[in-house]
Amino acid sequence: MGRALPLSAIGNSLVSGKIHGCDGEHFLVVSPQGLIRADRAAGCLLVPQQGDEVLLALLENGAAWILHVLVQKKREGTVQ
Repeated sequence: MGRALPLSAIGNSLVSGKIHGCDGEHFLVVSPQGLIRADRAAGCLLVPQQGDEVLLALLENGAAWILHVLVQKKREGTVQ
């Protein structure tokens, strides 16, 4: 599971961020909250790529999920 660390007491929130890179099966996302390690939610149809802008769900338990690719850096993608 991705973790929005070292964030604490953030509550549940939705934020946007930009994919910085991939760490195995986890994605590193730059957001206003800092660098977040997030997983791709089952409902996120496009595989996020470096430079894509994404919608993140940050949960109070520290989990971070990529819900949707908002803007692709390149106009090509993989549906998976």
